[in-house]
Amino acid sequence: MAKNNQIGQRLRVFAHKFGGPTGLANTLKVSPQQLSEYFSGRRIPGNAMQKRLREAGCDIEWLMTGKKNYPGDANSPKKVGELQSNYEAAAGSSDKETREIFRLIERLNNLEEADRKKMLRLIHVIFEFV
Repeated sequence: MAKNNQIGQRLRVFAHKFGGPTGLANTLKVSPQQLSEYFSGRRIPGNAMQKRLREAGCDIEWLMTGKKNYPGDANSPKKVGELQSNYEAAAGSSDKETREIFRLIERLNNLEEADRKKMLRLIHVIFEFV
């Protein structure tokens, strides 16, 4: 059941892309009650549901196993550097806010690897579903 709960948690993350469970249920053309069975871990997505999820843009390997590069491969500090470079390019300035962001990114880079991975995944989820 623990694995099913993990699938349900990842499905909840994916649902944010659609504004939450109701939006995802509408996209998948299933009832919110049916979707809640997956969220709770009482059911796991079979072939038909996986097909619907794939068509909605879900990475099925990530959903079912937690592996692959979704919602962000945070295996190295290189990703932190990319995050910093992307922010710098997007910000286009070196104002006080930008410097503060760089300080936060540097602090992120100095975290233990496991904590850094969690934070980078969180950041990715935030920006992916905003």
